Amino acid sequence: MRRIWPVIPMIAAGCATEYTPGTEVERAGAMNPRPLETVRHTDRILQVNQPEVDVLWVVDSSGSMGDDQDAVKKHFPIFFEFFEGSGTDYHLGVISTDMYMASRQGRLITVNGRRYIDPDTPNAAQVFNSMMPALGVDTEQGTDATYAALETQRMDYNLGFLREKSSVHVIVISDEWDSSEMAAEELASYLNGLRQDPDMVTFSSISRPDSYVNVTNMVGGIHHPILETDWGLVLEQLGLQAAGLKREYFLSRLPVPDTIVVTVQEGENVFSFSEGADWVYNPVRNSISFHKYVPNPFAEVIIDYALLSAHDAD
Repeated sequence: MRRIWPVIPMIAAGCATEYTPGTEVERAGAMNPRPLETVRHTDRILQVNQPEVDVLWVVDSSGSMGDDQDAVKKHFPIFFEFFEGSGTDYHLGVISTDMYMASRQGRLITVNGRRYIDPDTPNAAQVFNSMMPALGVDTEQGTDATYAALETQRMDYNLGFLREKSSVHVIVISDEWDSSEMAAEELASYLNGLRQDPDMVTFSSISRPDSYVNVTNMVGGIHHPILETDWGLVLEQLGLQAAGLKREYFLSRLPVPDTIVVTVQEGENVFSFSEGADWVYNPVRNSISFHKYVPNPFAEVIIDYALLSAHDAD
């Protein structure tokens, strides 16, 4: 026999509220989760350069270097534009990879009584071209020559070139294997000990892939295979590095990429730049890089953007 349960009316405590289907009920409280407000952040980065810069060019003097030396001469103005008129106190000197002739052996090549180029040198590009070493010595010892120029000859023939507080940049250009007695590790250790700040010393090489690269990797700098070199691009990169000027600027927070706005203030002038045409954002490095533009010393790069998450906004 099936049991029939009695129907008992439900009586709510307090006042009963009638609900008619089809009508809206007033919502109590706020929605959960609440929409996040857009929070913007601004990075302001000052373009600076080193007040004192000493650049040592170590150039192969073997007979096969004629075309390469000509390419350096032709594109030197691209390198030099980052120094000329910049307010930087620079010394630019040239030595040969030749450690055989006593007149070389790390000695700066002298032109018209000048052992290096500085802000007071007239016709600097012409003087630099005249400093390219004469060809004919086929035993390349760029590592030994670099050490000799910066240490052995420092207080002798090269007196005054290397200063105590300068940033130091060595640029080696060679198409042959380095036959130096000094090991790459020894030169790297010496260079890394020149300054307390490791960013103040670089060793760049335009060379064979198996020559001088170890020193570049241990000290820091730019390496390009000499047979594949776009000379204009490389000289531009070397000029930027040596002068301490930057095209890449790192963001301090994570942005919503489409919201990034880049401007540069130089004195009372403010310049706007467009993504794609003028600069690009790198999400891996969290940085923006100008394609061609280089802010002048003491210009302020302003990067404004929406923060990526609520966590970043806290």
